[in-house]
Amino acid sequence: MEKNIYRFLLIVGCVYLYLSSVSTTAHALELIYLGSTTYNGAGNDMDYGEAVATDQNGNIIVTGDAYNGTNSDMYTIKYDQNFNIIAAFAFDEGHSEGGRDVIVDNEGNII
Repeated sequence: MEKNIYRFLLIVGCVYLYLSSVSTTAHALELIYLGSTTYNGAGNDMDYGEAVATDQNGNIIVTGDAYNGTNSDMYTIKYDQNFNIIAAFAFDEGHSEGGRDVIVDNEGNII
């Protein structure tokens, strides 16, 4: 089902149980639940969603940090409107990194 992403309220954050995973949820502006996804990083530990944006095609881009078993990596994931992963990127320089903001320019570049 095709959705008009520009009429969505997107929420990104953490789901805490014993450890945490990143949760991205879409709601219609009337606060009707439309769908969600959860991301659990390679270290199966503390993962945080920090920012969310959409591109001109309605794709959803989420960034944050994910624990890899040794330290935190910056990750960015691009989902389609049904939360299928289109692309994913992780960055690790050997110490703790994390994504804090995400912007999509008019040409669709993720910054």
